[in-house]
Amino acid sequence: MTAQYMVTGGTSHGALTYGVLAAEAPSERCEESHCQSDIPATAVTYSTAGGLGFFPFGVTDTHFSQRERQVRLFMLSALSENKLGFGVDENTALLVDLRNHTVSVVGEHGVWVVEQSHVTQTPLSYSGVMHYLTAGDNAKIDVVTQSLNHIQLLSADKTINKQADVKREFNAWVDKACVDGQNDIDLGQAKLIIKPQSQQECDQIKRNGQHYQNINIQLNLVNH
Repeated sequence: MTAQYMVTGGTSHGALTYGVLAAEAPSERCEESHCQSDIPATAVTYSTAGGLGFFPFGVTDTHFSQRERQVRLFMLSALSENKLGFGVDENTALLVDLRNHTVSVVGEHGVWVVEQSHVTQTPLSYSGVMHYLTAGDNAKIDVVTQSLNHIQLLSADKTINKQADVKREFNAWVDKACVDGQNDIDLGQAKLIIKPQSQQECDQIKRNGQHYQNINIQLNLVNH
């Protein structure tokens, strides 16, 4: 769907190990058969030409929470021109009004959004602000500041389908950051720092909601 910087392959672990490359992706079979390629099978690759061009607001990703793709989208969005990334979970859709620049979420799980992402070279690190929107949540895209505004999270008293809840490792990291004020995660090749902008941003999670907004994220890479 995206108009530019389309993900063509790779994993979050591959992004940390090998980087994010504007190159043709190797065959997925290389992950199992170890075929010859100049690019490791798990390295994140992308096309600068984009995809179909229907979505002009940022990088998109799919099967998102289920395959733990937060790090690869975060790193790629920081390298792109508009600094926004949208990761859509399985059985979920992001509804987009192109004229009014508004988005809303429907479906079983949610949409992870990273905004204002950028990269610094010395030392190599990535930073940005993230949100996780679930069914009924909506927001407006500010194309000037490359961020979401007027975010409206559906009231926490909505019925939550616990069987459908995607309570993956990354979500648990955010939960801990809300409890402790900050969570530093050692990823081996990098340190991931998650910090709420204020305790109010964690209220939805405290009330057993899965959505949240305005959580700072920083990824410090080592040996790069």
